[in-house]
Amino acid sequence: MRDAGGASRAAVAGEEDEEMKVKVLSADQLASGTSDELLEEEDVDYEDALDAMGVGAYQKLLMVVCGLANATDAIEILSLSYIIPEIETEIAAWSLGALSSAVFAGMLVGALVGGFTSDVLGRRPVLMCSMLLNAIFTALFALASGEFVMVALRFFTGFGVGASVPV
Repeated sequence: MRDAGGASRAAVAGEEDEEMKVKVLSADQLASGTSDELLEEEDVDYEDALDAMGVGAYQKLLMVVCGLANATDAIEILSLSYIIPEIETEIAAWSLGALSSAVFAGMLVGALVGGFTSDVLGRRPVLMCSMLLNAIFTALFALASGEFVMVALRFFTGFGVGASVPV
C-alpha cells in the first residue's frame, strides 16, 4: 500500500504486496527539473529499470575481479590440505590442528571486521586490502619456520580471506 506522499507502508495481513517501483530519470532531468516535474514522471518497475540500464563492460570486469578474488580465497583454504601431509612428521600434532583451524578463526574475525569496514569505507578499498593481506601473509607463511609463527600467519591469512567475503 502507498500513502498520500507515495511512501510504502507495510501491507495489512491478507492484502497483496505491490511491485517495487522506481523513478528512472536522466541526469539532465535531475539537473534541470523542479520537484513538481519530477513527481509527474512515470513510475517504472524495478526490473524494467535494470533492463534499461543493461550490463556493460564495467559490470563484466567487476564480475571477473570478484570471481578471481573468490578463487584465490578457495585456493588459500584448500592449499593447506596439500601442505599438511608434507609437514606432519616435522611438527607437533597440536600444531596440525591449530594450522587447520587458525584460517577459519581468522575468517570469522575478518568477515566481521571486513563487513563493517566495507560499509564505512566502501567495498573497493576493503577488497583490495583483504587481497593484499592474503598475499602478504601467504608469502610469509611460505617462509615461516616456527609452529607458533605458522599458526599466527594462517590466522592473518584467514583474516584476509574472511574480509573479502562480505564485500
